[in-house]
Amino acid sequence: MDQVKAQELNAKYGTLLCLDVPEGSTIGIDNKIWTSGPMFKGVKMIPPGVHMFHCTASNEYGDSIMVSSSFIWVKEIQHNDNQVDMEERLKPSGQVFIKRWNAENEDFYPNNEISEQEKDSFTLGVRNFEFDKNLAPYPFDGSEIQWKRLTSHITEKLLKKILPISGIINGDSCSYDQQKSNDSSRKEKQLLDDLDVKLKEFNEKRNINKKNINSNNNNNNNNGNNSISNWGIPYFSKIPKNPKLLDKESLNNTVSISNLTKWNLDKSQALEYMLNKYYKNDEMEILGEIEFSFVLFVFGMAWLGFQQWKDLTTLFLQCDEMVIKRPLLFTEFFKVLKNQLEEAPEDMFQSDISNRVFIKPLLKQFIEACYNPETTNLETMDQVQLNLFKTIMDLKNFIENKFKWNLNLFTEINIEDDNKGYGIKKAPTSSNEKNKNEDDNDEDDEDYNNQMQNAKSAYINNQGNLDFNNEDYDEEDDEYKPVLVLDSDMDHYL
Repeated sequence: MDQVKAQELNAKYGTLLCLDVPEGSTIGIDNKIWTSGPMFKGVKMIPPGVHMFHCTASNEYGDSIMVSSSFIWVKEIQHNDNQVDMEERLKPSGQVFIKRWNAENEDFYPNNEISEQEKDSFTLGVRNFEFDKNLAPYPFDGSEIQWKRLTSHITEKLLKKILPISGIINGDSCSYDQQKSNDSSRKEKQLLDDLDVKLKEFNEKRNINKKNINSNNNNNNNNGNNSISNWGIPYFSKIPKNPKLLDKESLNNTVSISNLTKWNLDKSQALEYMLNKYYKNDEMEILGEIEFSFVLFVFGMAWLGFQQWKDLTTLFLQCDEMVIKRPLLFTEFFKVLKNQLEEAPEDMFQSDISNRVFIKPLLKQFIEACYNPETTNLETMDQVQLNLFKTIMDLKNFIENKFKWNLNLFTEINIEDDNKGYGIKKAPTSSNEKNKNEDDNDEDDEDYNNQMQNAKSAYINNQGNLDFNNEDYDEEDDEYKPVLVLDSDMDHYL
């Protein structure tokens, strides 16, 4: 980047001023991380859009404390190159964001604890280049392209709605201990606890006294105790847990059997309810919340981010009806999911929590429910539905290549060359092919019968040794299976 271009970007792009950050702290802007030196005071040349600042400092004992995360929105400043001369274009006019470290609490001061007079003074200092030698330039090394892909649906409006009062999100404010887990299974609870222990390694010796909140701020806060309890927690949308809110036919706060059955089979009603309540004017903003939750967890190590990302992703993957009603929304959702999985470490979904309990079985169930090779006719799809199908196929192929998952999907559907698009394999028509298939089927039937006989014999011989309570994990099929298998179930488990 030439000097004139750098000066122009420095003048019109944003600046994040970080004061009194301890030397040796781990500093991150978006998806880039550095270690702060003695002269570090912030980042300059931050391009327009959403950005995430995260910091992991060290206490007096040299131990790392929790990650503190903040989000900012940099507005774009437009210059008409034909009407504005070079001197005017190089005049500093970009936004300045102020963060100041609180050594006593080992965290940044909340946004509202920095006075307007201080903000004006520091902003003037930045525009007079008083801090220029202490500001690191934003990394234009290709990582900004990845960040834009991860946050393409996050808007300024969404940030204003979702960010907490303090503007700061801390890892321990979003710990799993604060989440209700009554509906979790015993195994899932243990898996979640294991992951939570890893997150808490960042702040083992951290002891925040949440009662030291300025009394003047409390007097100005109309939300009272509720605001204090949510001081550092994002205002995520809430997913309805039961169909009571959706059953308009109910007159006595009960749910009809038909609606309850439909609710258990398909969560489209819940998604429709959320879109109408939180995102009525722009349904794509719910994808921004999914993106926000993901980057908050991956880069901010906030457990609540993972929990919300998991819940929203699960909701989308449990909707069958909504795929037909809102194909554009689901097309974008699967693009978002693929972008996130591309940036996720390869071992992120190798744990039980993400793989067997969460994303892999849901993906399999969703695609199998929506696209049956026997009924899917790509030739009758319109362009919107075809784009959705293509996006899902791209995601499936990517997942199988990166995570080595066998989703066992689309056994009859294949991708032909780009000119022909997607198609369905046709059944063999020649007599030779038909006879060959019949012979193969006879051999398969004979092998199958032998396997069934051996399995039944083994079952009868070992009947007295079976444990009716334990479960055995089948690594090949990646799921838990009961030790006791009935004859009628043999076909499923062999």
